[in-house]
Amino acid sequence: MPKLSKVDEQRKVSATEALRRKNVALAGLRELELQRRRGEVLDAQEVRFSWAEVGSAFRNTLLSFPSRVCNRLPLELRGQVGHVVEEEARAALTGLAEVVKSGNYKPALEVHS
Repeated sequence: MPKLSKVDEQRKVSATEALRRKNVALAGLRELELQRRRGEVLDAQEVRFSWAEVGSAFRNTLLSFPSRVCNRLPLELRGQVGHVVEEEARAALTGLAEVVKSGNYKPALEVHS
C-alpha cells in the first residue's frame, strides 16, 4: 500500500484515492506531451521569445518609417512631415506598450488551420 503524503493524511484520503489522483495526473501529463509532439500545444517560453522577436522587428520597422517617408518627399516638406510622422510612430508604440503592460490585452488563443 502506497504511503500517504501529510496533506492526504490530514484529509484522510484513502491510499486508493491518492493512487487514483496520481494516475489521473500522470495521464494528463502524458496527454500534454502527446499534444506537444503533435504540434497542438507550444512551450510558453518559446512563444514569449518568438513574440518578443516579432515585437522588436515591428518596433524597428515602425521607427524607420519616418525617414523612409521623408526620403520620398520634396526637401522643403521633409522637416515638418518627418517630425509629425515620427511623433505618431512613437505614440503608437507607446500606446501598444501600455496596453501590453496593463495586462488588459488578451490575444486570441484559437488557432485556425
